[in-house]
Amino acid sequence: MNWMLIAMAVVAGTMLPMQGALNARLGALMLHPMQATLVSYVCGTIACLFVLLMAQVSFCDDKRLTSMALYLKFLRL
Repeated sequence: MNWMLIAMAVVAGTMLPMQGALNARLGALMLHPMQATLVSYVCGTIACLFVLLMAQVSFCDDKRLTSMALYLKFLRL
């Protein structure tokens, strides 16, 4: 069994309660839950893009995107 994957799963599991507490605190500081949601999603998107760039994941090309059905572009199925 891959011990690195187990360690990553344990770390991710311990971060879940922290995320709830941080989101609650952010909602109290922003004075509106929708503003806190926006900040949370923007930060998460930036973090995901950073991980993708560091992992050198190739993005799909234009030809593949244009041949995809419209509902799949939005649902990401």
